[in-house]
Amino acid sequence: KRAGAGKLNLAVLEGAQNAGVPSLGQLLTEFRALAYKMLDAEAEPADASVLERLVSGAKSVVRVRKVDHAPEDKSTEAVIGRMENFVKEGRLGDVLDESRKLSEKSRLPADGWLKKSDGRHAIDKALAELESGLKAALAGGDV
Repeated sequence: KRAGAGKLNLAVLEGAQNAGVPSLGQLLTEFRALAYKMLDAEAEPADASVLERLVSGAKSVVRVRKVDHAPEDKSTEAVIGRMENFVKEGRLGDVLDESRKLSEKSRLPADGWLKKSDGRHAIDKALAELESGLKAALAGGDV
């Protein structure tokens, strides 16, 4: 705060100073389990009976997902696959953009995770801005 002479916006950082934000590793670990829940939510018929839901749950014992998808593939599995790759690469902004391509039904199980990812992305952006501002201040420029 002293180095920025009150010219730096620290609101995002101050908001997370007590609670913290998840690491990319934590987000990736959570996403891997969440991916199947999102796929299941998309695949489950709205009017599924109890028996149909039990059969659907039994099918989820062994799961396989395709990892490479064509960029023009708009399927839920493709969107989720790209999201996972973006998390691995630390590209949370792209993860959030890609998540907007999901249907409401498939995005619903990921709401909490997406909020955490958005918080982490906001912190990453704020830190990048803070770093460039401090460098400018140390170099004698305006923040």
